[in-house]
Amino acid sequence: FFFNDTATTEIYTRSLVGSVRCVQETGYQRRVHGIQIFHRKRMESLPSGKERKGEFNPYMDNGGTVVAIAGKNFCVLAGDTRCSQGYTLLSRNTSKITQLTKGAAIASSGMRADIAKFHKTLLMRVKEYEFKFHKEPSLDALAHLVSKQLYSHRFFPFYSFNLVAGLDSKGVGAVYGYDAIGSFDKLVYGATGSGSQLVVPVLDNQLCGHNKIQEQQCESPVIAKKLMLDIMNSCAERDIYTGDKVELLTIGKDGSEIDYQPLRADQQPHTTLLDTQQ
Repeated sequence: FFFNDTATTEIYTRSLVGSVRCVQETGYQRRVHGIQIFHRKRMESLPSGKERKGEFNPYMDNGGTVVAIAGKNFCVLAGDTRCSQGYTLLSRNTSKITQLTKGAAIASSGMRADIAKFHKTLLMRVKEYEFKFHKEPSLDALAHLVSKQLYSHRFFPFYSFNLVAGLDSKGVGAVYGYDAIGSFDKLVYGATGSGSQLVVPVLDNQLCGHNKIQEQQCESPVIAKKLMLDIMNSCAERDIYTGDKVELLTIGKDGSEIDYQPLRADQQPHTTLLDTQQ
């Protein structure tokens, strides 16, 4: 029936009820009609009374949001502790941040199983580096190590989206952002995860001065942590996969510090307006 895509031909098709009808079809309509016939024959070839099962998918997104901000002599990473699958909460105390060295850490979002495996592999490679060279790898070396590890699994990649942050050899904070197969870029700040689309515009506004008369800089870790806490709280209001607690890791010249703050603690009873009036 299909001669070419430009001519309009007269074809006869048999409908589901068995009647014969004459249809005027263009080339595009003939292609659509052929696809419909293919799918109908495919469904008719299936055994009756059996439903088709979905195809196997080895990946899943367990949600969550991670953020990193670099300053002149410090770096702050933040990540929520919620791990979910759809509308099911799997854990409220799952860390998304792993400290690799005294001056560098990685924060990841995506599939929890792949994140745990990837972080464990990086810790092993860091230990091998220390055993061989008798010193910790620099931030630049870690950035390239993460890229090579991700790229080596490009045919079956880790479903993790990573931020590596810390202090470089000059003591200046830096953030490296990655995709799933190892492409990376050096940044001043970065965010990834289910709430990244809500977080990045606020970071652009607060740190780059977009649509602001006066640009604001994070001159101290205290200001950066306060900004991160406000951003994560606002993200948790709209993203159901971000919540419970936020883990804040601050890396400076004097060492690192971990702090936990509550985020949209919906497991606790809320005080309503009626309760306050009573």
